[in-house]
Order: sequence, then structure tokens, then C-alpha cells
Amino acid sequence: MTGSGGGNLFNQNNIDVGTINATTLNVSGVSTMGPTTVSSFGCTGNAAVGGTLGVQSSSSFTGTIGCSTISVGSSATISRALVQTELQIPVDTAYATPSQGDIRFNSTTKLPEYYYSSGWNKVAPKFSFRAYQLAAGLALPASTATQIKLDTVVYDTASGFNTTTWLYTIPTGGTGIWQFNATTRTTTGLAQALIVNVNATSYYLFDSGSVNVTSCSGTLELSVTAGDTIKMFILNNSGGAGTASNGNNLVSLSGNSVF
Repeated sequence: MTGSGGGNLFNQNNIDVGTINATTLNVSGVSTMGPTTVSSFGCTGNAAVGGTLGVQSSSSFTGTIGCSTISVGSSATISRALVQTELQIPVDTAYATPSQGDIRFNSTTKLPEYYYSSGWNKVAPKFSFRAYQLAAGLALPASTATQIKLDTVVYDTASGFNTTTWLYTIPTGGTGIWQFNATTRTTTGLAQALIVNVNATSYYLFDSGSVNVTSCSGTLELSVTAGDTIKMFILNNSGGAGTASNGNNLVSLSGNSVF
């Protein structure tokens, strides 16, 4: 059936409709009362439903419903229908004047964002990173906290890691609770502690006390603010010097925003 309607479109009891196509379709009431099947519903212009579109559980749309605009009046209802559609999210600056609740895809961070309170917010998890020490031979002097030279980035959603200064900067929008995970290995056993430094404050993820160990790891959740800098240290509490190992699974630091 091909056509358009300005009044009521009423299908009842086992009526199969092959195709409904119209440039503009205005229907004051649409009801499929029985096990009705519509194989395709297409509208190249606007489709306005001013009444009630009611689909019983035994009815179905087996094909597609395609319209450039679908308007549903304030007094209309769409009930008991399963709608399957392909959602295409606008990219980057697609919204000239965004409104609260708009959604877009950020091609730089590769994350979806929603617009709220005059700004774009990334959908959680907002940010994450992982970096490790690739260069070998980092010396660990006795009784000294030595910064780990995290010179290789595995992933960094906000491009906040600096492989020259070996630190991560919490990005704009990153204020909140973060979880940090660190692991390290030394070539010889040392009494050592694993430290994450936020600005000038040190937080211990692991401390072997006076026991010599060759590896350690730890996880810590911290409240941080955009602009804070994150570094990783090994504190050598032994009487002699040591050397850090190198590699992604041996000496690394990762972090991700929680909320």
C-alpha cells in the first residue's frame, strides 16, 4: 500500500501492509490492533503523529522506519513498541549552538561527550593513561627516592603524559577521584617503597620495610584536581645502590578517572 493520510490510519486483525511511502505524512491517529506486519515505513520529508501510535506485542515493523523528522504531539503517545534504529552521533563541532543534553563524538580523545552546564563532558571513564620505562640502567642510590623515567606511553586519552619530564598532568575536566596502579622491578633485592607523587605530596602504594624484594606493585585511589602533576618514585631504603629494571610489564604507571 502506497500513499499518505490526513486522518486516521487504522489496521485491525492480521492486515499486512507492504510499504507506506510519503513525502509528508500527517496522521491524527494510528492504531495497529492485531498481529499486523509493516515491512517498510518510509517518509522522505516529515512525519507527524498527532494522535496515538499503538503497537501490540504481536505486531511488528520488520523493515525500516525512515524520516528526516518525526514529530510527536504533546498529547500523543507511543506505546508497546520496540524501535530499532541506527544512531549516528555528530562529530566535534557539529553543534553550532549546543543545548543541554546534546551528544557528540570527540575525534581527538576518541570518546563520546554530552553537553551540560555550558560545557562538554566526556562520558565516563573520562580519562586514562599508561606509561612505562623502556630505557635500561636507571640507578637507584641508597636512601634516596628516585623518579622513574617513564619514557614510553602505551595509551593516553587526553595526551597528558610528558615523556621528557616523566609526569602526567591531570587534564581539564579531570577533577575528581582517580585510581593509580604502579609496578616496578629491580635487578637486585632492595628494601624499597613504591611512591606516587601528586605535586609535592607523596603517597605510598607499597613499602617492603626492611625486607629486600626485587618487585613491588600497588593501587591507590586519590582525589586530584585538573593541573595536578603525577610522578612515580622508588625509595631505596637499603644500605647500597640498586638498579631499576625496564619494560612495560616491569616498571609502569597507569591511571584512570573513576568519577
